[in-house]
Amino acid sequence: TRSTNDRASAQDRESGIAHPILTPVLAPEITSTSHAALVKWRKERTVYEDIMRARCQTSKEDFDAVTRSVKDSFDRKLLETWCRLRWQIAVDDVDDDRLRTEIDGIINSVKNHTLPDVQALFKKNLHLNLKESDISERVLQYFISCEHIIEEHGLHACFESEAGLKEKCSLLINSITPEALKEEVKNALRYQSPGAKSDEYQLHNLILEKAFEQDREFRRSKRKRGSDDVQLQRLSQKRDEKKSKRKIDSERDSSGNKTASHKAETTSGKQPRADTKKKLPAVPDKG
Repeated sequence: TRSTNDRASAQDRESGIAHPILTPVLAPEITSTSHAALVKWRKERTVYEDIMRARCQTSKEDFDAVTRSVKDSFDRKLLETWCRLRWQIAVDDVDDDRLRTEIDGIINSVKNHTLPDVQALFKKNLHLNLKESDISERVLQYFISCEHIIEEHGLHACFESEAGLKEKCSLLINSITPEALKEEVKNALRYQSPGAKSDEYQLHNLILEKAFEQDREFRRSKRKRGSDDVQLQRLSQKRDEKKSKRKIDSERDSSGNKTASHKAETTSGKQPRADTKKKLPAVPDKG
């Protein structure tokens, strides 16, 4: 009854029991088995499964029971054709483990079985994001971008061996920007940390250290430039003030000279030419 439900709700509120609001989560579907499509699907699938695990921890649901299987995520016609032409088996005989293994194999293999120009690929796509103001995050995202490039082009097998890891570190070193930071890192690798040439962990720490050093130097230089600019501005202002003062003094001197000259003329009794002429007396008429 309504009164019973109200009492139950009130008891739940008093006991602090939280009832989760479960929003439907859609599993990503597989509509293409191309390398790029499966790379995208696997990323989305990982996010989907993380959400479902978090939901099950809250709701106490069974993960396998509420999570859509990989098999059910396939486009039906695509799965039927895949099973018939690749494995020659019925759809009912395929399980998630086999599908995941096949998908991982496609993603981890070189696309179209053709190795691209790896040097050019990394040079074009791998960069430090200098717009990111947080240096730790900037360097971390640099290494994550490297992993994305490897995954998107199926290059995992190229970097699994010891020689492959060394080559991966070399690609990370040569893609560093700006050039000044790259030279600092290379110099440290040559004389201080040669082990970082084949150790991703050491290389990350070295790049991070040099990036911090360069940022501090940049800030010091910026403050010094700002201080120099202020001094130049003050000197310029003083020069302008001196010029203005000299101009005023010059005008005052000129005005003073004119006044002194006028006073001298008045004192010496000089009169204007028209005033010095005396009128002759009138001659009486003889008639």
